Amino acid sequence: MMKVFDKISFEHVPRTENKHADALPTLGSRVTIQNGQHALEHRVAESPAREEGMSVEGKINDWRTPLHEQLRTLNITKETRGFCLLNGQMFRKSNDGLLMKCVGEEERKEKAEQLHGATCGEEGPGLYRRLQRWGIYWPKMKFHCDELQASCKACQETKESMQICNVHN
Repeated sequence: MMKVFDKISFEHVPRTENKHADALPTLGSRVTIQNGQHALEHRVAESPAREEGMSVEGKINDWRTPLHEQLRTLNITKETRGFCLLNGQMFRKSNDGLLMKCVGEEERKEKAEQLHGATCGEEGPGLYRRLQRWGIYWPKMKFHCDELQASCKACQETKESMQICNVHN
């Protein structure tokens, strides 16, 4: 900017004297509401929207079934904290606030093997973290991912080669 202008000066202006910075809040506070009107209307629904008669993909003995039923009937307990239903599908809220799809045994195996097959032997995050990024969840996810990678010869060879490589001065 010095090349464009002959002279530049900076001056500190105390907040109480800076009318431009406070213009919008000041303007908002001066708006008068007449005849008992409200500037902001807040409505509370009688009960949250929910799907009636939805099942967990026909599974009877699935880990999701009791949680799904509790959520469907609005019986919120300590176990259901962090879970929600969207269009009959159950999701779990991750630590970073994203919703992860809750999957059953068959889909768990399919997704884990699919992702493992595509990333086996690669550096970077492990299978568990990659599945989280895909937005997939089941209760013993970390254990099953570690077990799958431990039983994979290619993953073990990659792990051993990474441990052998040392950097020397």
